[in-house]
Amino acid sequence: MAAPKGDIAIIGGGILGVVLAHEAAAAGFKPVVFRLSDEEVPFADSLRNQSWLQSGLRYVRHNAPLAQRMWAFGRRLHEALGVPVPSGRGVFKLQSKDVPIFLEDVRNLGVTTDVKELTAEEADRLLGRHYESGHHYYSTPESPFDEAKLIRQGREQAERRNAVFCEIAKPAEIIPLAGQSPSHRIRVDGKEMEFGTTILAAGAGNIPLLETLGGQVRIKIVQTPLLVLPGAPTIETAIFIDRSSKFSLVAHPPGRGRSDGCMVFAAEVNEPIGLHCLPSGRKVHPDKRAALRAAVPDPLKSRLAQSRVTAGWELSVVRDEAELHTAEPFIESAQGHDDIVIAMPGRATLALYAAERIMAKLRRRKSPKDEDSAVSSSWNPMSIRMHHEDYYDHRLDD
Repeated sequence: MAAPKGDIAIIGGGILGVVLAHEAAAAGFKPVVFRLSDEEVPFADSLRNQSWLQSGLRYVRHNAPLAQRMWAFGRRLHEALGVPVPSGRGVFKLQSKDVPIFLEDVRNLGVTTDVKELTAEEADRLLGRHYESGHHYYSTPESPFDEAKLIRQGREQAERRNAVFCEIAKPAEIIPLAGQSPSHRIRVDGKEMEFGTTILAAGAGNIPLLETLGGQVRIKIVQTPLLVLPGAPTIETAIFIDRSSKFSLVAHPPGRGRSDGCMVFAAEVNEPIGLHCLPSGRKVHPDKRAALRAAVPDPLKSRLAQSRVTAGWELSVVRDEAELHTAEPFIESAQGHDDIVIAMPGRATLALYAAERIMAKLRRRKSPKDEDSAVSSSWNPMSIRMHHEDYYDHRLDD
C-alpha cells in the first residue's frame, strides 16, 4: 500500500471512526482511516451492535445524562449523515406498582408527547402471544436502526470530501518515538507512516495499542449475551421491553439471507471479561448461555433448537481501579504522547457526540493542512453486515 497523505490518522473504521472522518473532512482536515475488512472480521465492535435507537427510558434511573444523550445524539447522528431518523415504536410492559416511576422517567426525559398508554386491544395486537392481561403497556419511541447503512453512507460522504479509507490486512501498530515530534509512527502492513495526530478509535482494538504506549488507561469489556432466534417475528411492534421480567426482544426484518427475519433476545445477563482479552477469547460462558436460554419467554421456546448465542460488547475505562461512567465518551490525549488521542464513544448512538468533542480538541491543536490526499482503497459497501444477519450464523457462535 502506498503511504497515503493526510494530517490525521484514524485507527478504526467502525461507527466512531467513520463519523469522525466525516466531521473532520467537513472541517477541512485530511483524515486517513485505517480499517480492517468488514467481510473478514466478524468480531468488529460496531457490527456486533444491537442497533437500537433508544428513548433512554431503560437508563434514566441509574444514568440520566446517558439516557438524555442517547435520545438526542442518536437522532442527530442520523441527521448528520443524511439518513432518515427511524420512526419505529416499542412497547414497555409494566406492573401497576411501576407505572408512577415510569411516568416520572418519561417527564424527566422530556418525551411525554412521544409516549402513549395502550389499550388492552392495542397491546394484544402488537404483542400477540406475549400479551398478558393485568399489566400496563406503553408505546415508546424505540426503534431498530440500520447501523450498516450509517457506516456505508458516512464512508461515502467522507470520501467525497477527500477522506481516505485504507483497508488493511491486519491491525495497525503504534511505534513510540521518545523525545521526537511526532511522538510516534504507525506501522501498517509492514510500512511505517507519520501523521500530525493519530486518533485511536478501534474499540476493543485500542487495547493492544494502549499496551504498546504503556502507562495508559485500561479498558474493561462487559459482554451482554444475546440470543438470535431465526424465524418470523412474534410481535408486531419493533421492540418489546418487559420491565417486570427484565428482558427485551427486538424484531429484525428479512435480510439478504433471512427470508422471514429473526428476533434478538436479551435478558439481565451481563458478563465482565478479561481486560486484555482478544476477540478469539470472548466466548459466552456456558452458565451465561444457560441463564439466557432459561429466560426466553414461552412463545419463543420452540425456536431454541435453532437459536445462536452471540454478544454485544460495552467498553469502559478503568482508572485508579474505578470504572468511569459511560455517560460521557472517553476522549483523552495519551500520556507522554500529546499527538495521540484515545477515543471511545461508550455507545454507538453517542458517536457524533464523541466526534464533536474530538474535533474541538483538534481545532485547539492545529489548523488543517493543504495537502493532496491519496486515492482511497476500494471497499465493498455490501460487505457490511450486522451480527444478527445470516452471515454470522455460518461464521461463529459465541
